[in-house]
Amino acid sequence: MIWPSAFAVPLLIFARRNRYLTLRVAREGERSGDYGRLIAAQGIGNPHTGNVTNFAMIRTILAIAATTVVISVCGCAEGPLWRMGQYTPWVKQQWAAEEKLADTLFSKKRRMTEIVDRARHGSIEDRDQAAQKLFSEFYSDTILLTRLQALTLMSDLDCPTTYRALQSASVDPNVDIRLAAVQAWRKIPDEHAIPALVQMLEHDRNIDVRLAATRALGDFTGGATIAALQSALSDPDPAIQLRATESLARTTGESLGRDVAAWKRFLGDQRVANQPPSGDTALRR
Repeated sequence: MIWPSAFAVPLLIFARRNRYLTLRVAREGERSGDYGRLIAAQGIGNPHTGNVTNFAMIRTILAIAATTVVISVCGCAEGPLWRMGQYTPWVKQQWAAEEKLADTLFSKKRRMTEIVDRARHGSIEDRDQAAQKLFSEFYSDTILLTRLQALTLMSDLDCPTTYRALQSASVDPNVDIRLAAVQAWRKIPDEHAIPALVQMLEHDRNIDVRLAATRALGDFTGGATIAALQSALSDPDPAIQLRATESLARTTGESLGRDVAAWKRFLGDQRVANQPPSGDTALRR
């Protein structure tokens, strides 16, 4: 691969050049007896302080930066800058050849995106059929990125299959899948999303998932949402308490900051929190 060698060569040049300059200054300074004037004449230091400016290091840094830019422009089929290959014809040709041999991540993503684009504005039956295809990809594929992509795209299809898929993703063993499910629920109608997010807030064992669910609940209004966030104010984890105050500020429009005690007093005076969830009509904020 070109990536390691691109940095190894400039660093090797720097090491040899730096050693050469050090020996040269030492020898000529020793012969002349005027070290300050010598380094000033060489343009590599200050004659008054005697401090040596390491221009070799500066040149090395510039060389590394230039090399990085060249690799970025040219593209690389592999390595940290592999995404830049989309701008390079020969890399795109290589990717096309690979797709003829196997179903790559890019071809799967393109195919799933096309399925959603065709069904997005269609009938409920069209959306449900498209969601079933993505649901199949979600469960049959072993690559995490493919599963995440399918889950994200499914959230754009408002249909029963999407709801079932997100319910399953909400209890998936993989934390990344559950986090993606939280984000997907934010695009789903409230009557389906709020109970799922409350469930994840109250029962998921991963703190990141619980924090994400608490934040997502701030997108909705109504008694069920506020009741769940009110309960979160008494959570053993202070991070959940603070996140609940932020979501409560968004869902109620009140400006009480991160004062947990103030929110408890506000929600405890019978004005908001005691609305029965069953009679709630939630509104998306």
